[in-house]
Amino acid sequence: MIYRKFRICGCSLDPGEGNMCEECRDEQYMKQQQEKAVRFMVLSTDFRQMEMEEFLNASN
Repeated sequence: MIYRKFRICGCSLDPGEGNMCEECRDEQYMKQQQEKAVRFMVLSTDFRQMEMEEFLNASN
């Protein structure tokens, strides 16, 4: 019997999971990291051409 379901994805929640399933939490974390990388790129004052690998490593 499933007592609780996550509203967004429909996954069943374990009692200790809180309000969000692990998969959705991981997906949200990755999305936040991508947004952070884009924000870093936009606000960058270093105007030289960067390779994608340099960009991703610089934002961490």
